[in-house]
Amino acid sequence: MVKLNPSMRIKVKRDTVYLPDSDGSVYFRNNIGTFRMKGDMIERWVDQLMPMFNGEYTLAQLTDDLPEEYQQQIYQVAGTLLQNGFLQDISREKPHELSPEIISAYAEQIEFLDQFGGSGGYLFQKYRTEKVLIVGAGSFLLSIAHALLESGCVQFHYVITNEAPTKRERLDAIIEHARRKDPHVKLEELKPASWGIAEWSEAIEPFSAVLYTSAQVNKDEISVIHSACRERKKVFVPAVCLMQKGIAGPLIHPESEACLESAWRRLHRQTLCADPDQHPFSMTAAAMLANVAVFEWFKHVTGVNDNEDENKVYVLNLETLEGSWRSFLPHPMVKEGMRLEVLDRKELESRLSNETEPKEGLQSLFQSWTSSDTGIFHSWDEGELTQLPLTQCNVTAVDPVSEGPAELMPQIVCPGYTHEEARREAGLLGAEMYVGRMVNHLAAIDSAFRNVGNGNIGVGAGETAAEGLNRALRHCLTLTYAADMKGRQPTARPVHTDTIADERCQFYIRSFTTLGEKPTIAKGHEVFGFSVYWVETSTGWYGSIGLQEREALRSALMYALQQIQTPTNQMSKYVLTAQSVGLTGEAIEVARNSVQKESEKEVWKQAVEVLALHHLSPRVMNAAMEPFLEEDLGGVFALLLSREVPR
Repeated sequence: MVKLNPSMRIKVKRDTVYLPDSDGSVYFRNNIGTFRMKGDMIERWVDQLMPMFNGEYTLAQLTDDLPEEYQQQIYQVAGTLLQNGFLQDISREKPHELSPEIISAYAEQIEFLDQFGGSGGYLFQKYRTEKVLIVGAGSFLLSIAHALLESGCVQFHYVITNEAPTKRERLDAIIEHARRKDPHVKLEELKPASWGIAEWSEAIEPFSAVLYTSAQVNKDEISVIHSACRERKKVFVPAVCLMQKGIAGPLIHPESEACLESAWRRLHRQTLCADPDQHPFSMTAAAMLANVAVFEWFKHVTGVNDNEDENKVYVLNLETLEGSWRSFLPHPMVKEGMRLEVLDRKELESRLSNETEPKEGLQSLFQSWTSSDTGIFHSWDEGELTQLPLTQCNVTAVDPVSEGPAELMPQIVCPGYTHEEARREAGLLGAEMYVGRMVNHLAAIDSAFRNVGNGNIGVGAGETAAEGLNRALRHCLTLTYAADMKGRQPTARPVHTDTIADERCQFYIRSFTTLGEKPTIAKGHEVFGFSVYWVETSTGWYGSIGLQEREALRSALMYALQQIQTPTNQMSKYVLTAQSVGLTGEAIEVARNSVQKESEKEVWKQAVEVLALHHLSPRVMNAAMEPFLEEDLGGVFALLLSREVPR
């Protein structure tokens, strides 16, 4: 319990509500949470004490001349409510010099600050002394000027841009109206001759913050002002109309990770696009965005938002005027120095041997990555896909290389034997598509990759490091084989279907029959010692390479079955396709593999040994170029094959 002393002046917080319950307890509630207090005659104690907890009396005054047991009860009630956030001690409040008139005029603002940390008068006085510059034109400038005046910031400067005509008489009316409430109102206009980076940098020097507004955002202009604020270590708060959405934030201060470019490169272009006739920018939208921006500045100055996420933007629907906050991750391409770290054999072995249990909760993890506004995935769900005989899940990853707003990569539909398997595969493939764009971008500009085809770099993500390595190798083999066979017809030997004993493969074959298909299965020539299987249906040939023979056969059957089930699906680039496959030789039987499943580590070890027999070695790079990839997944790798010179 909170330690109390007799000099405390206890006051009930304004948002506190309490109700007696039929069982004799008292139920408390405020904006933070709920609490139930129990005890003998507690209802009567609360009814008597709550009016006395008004900040006018110390605990010593309240308990003077009372019996000791009554004193203990009062201290116990006060301590319990104070600990749970329903009371505050105003004896420790910092002094201020606000006049009674100002306190009365801005009582709501001061009370708000009292609720979230105390010393509301002192914090409000601090807010009023901050020097602010607002930038904008037209109704947006008028809206943010009005919002600042209403918040209690009554002395600031403004710059009128050439974006739209501004009704100065309306601005004068707003100022005159504010002076009736607060005689300290004083606004001054800045009129520089030109607005280059040097001029902006000089102009903002006297100010603590710049609040920028624009109904037709000029990317060059806002970038110049943002850069000037970064250089001069000033707070920058934008409120703009971006395409057909209203955007407020992020609030950027010298110590924050938040960055305007990161926010714009995380916002999805598809979300921002809408019918301009149905989503016009209005004075109401300007007022809402202006109030959000000013409130963020108010909370920053007073310290109310110290525990809030800095990387967030407010997105406003201009048609319905519904808005909400959207969190975003810092963008990796904003900072210079992004690179792929090459892992040598010892580092790989150490990482594999020191790996603990697989990271759990991939389903909830991928869900947290998904947002149609700012997510790594624009979508990750089953949608309206048919779920028989294969379960299916689609994923749409954003393109991290796009300048912003973020473009979307093609939607890919992933099949699976179970729902969990399909969703898991879609999530991992989405992560690989996302990282793959950055890997190929770096490969195009890195001299170390000049002698290596970019398309032959396999990217793999996994719940464990071993799984990520195996997926990266399999993808590298697939891309290498596809490049080698370009313009050529693959050849393969037919397979006796009745010799396939694997239960999952048998299910796929029965499903073909149910759908009226009679597939042809063939085994292709090995790729560096790894199995290749092809399956023909009425829609074409589909193939797969596997680090194990069973894996290759299962995948080939599943990909072919998926195209019968849902022919319009966009397939992954890691699925082999061919118009025709040349069948040669007599039909062969499928080898019966061990039923026992090998671990991912064992599969990787065997794969490296197979590559060595063909004088190849994997060159592995850590492709987890963002902290969330390193933290959330067991490993994300880029892999290419290098030829070893025989000794």
